[in-house]
Amino acid sequence: MRCGAGGRDRPGDRRTAGFLFTLIPSELAPSEDRGNVSNIGFAPEGSTIDYTMGYARRVEDIYLRSEQFGRPEISQNTERLLVIVGFPDVTRLLAFARLKPWEERTVKQQAITEMARPLAQRITGIVAFPINPPSFGLRTSDSRCRWCC
Repeated sequence: MRCGAGGRDRPGDRRTAGFLFTLIPSELAPSEDRGNVSNIGFAPEGSTIDYTMGYARRVEDIYLRSEQFGRPEISQNTERLLVIVGFPDVTRLLAFARLKPWEERTVKQQAITEMARPLAQRITGIVAFPINPPSFGLRTSDSRCRWCC
């Protein structure tokens, strides 16, 4: 199959189309406030479960006792927190902060994530970071656009 007017394949058509495609925003749906923040943490290889648990408590402090870090907005807007340590191995931790309902919150989920990020990065001994869950329940690895040739 040929591209271009009259069935001719002009060399610049594909390059132009490729360039124009890069200008299209890759996010088809705007970021939405899903009411929760996910956190991932990695302890050094060879760490024990007790070591990882100790640092999980520091992640917990970010969401439940954030006043001590000068960010009371985080704990004021967090309803509950689930922390999982040692899954899939002893060097990992997952934390899920469930935020208060929209009408009871003073800040958006994205703002809470941005406030928590530098606090999590200050935890020495592990690598931890909060992330916003993607819109529409997509995984971050899902491709929104597929090419067929």
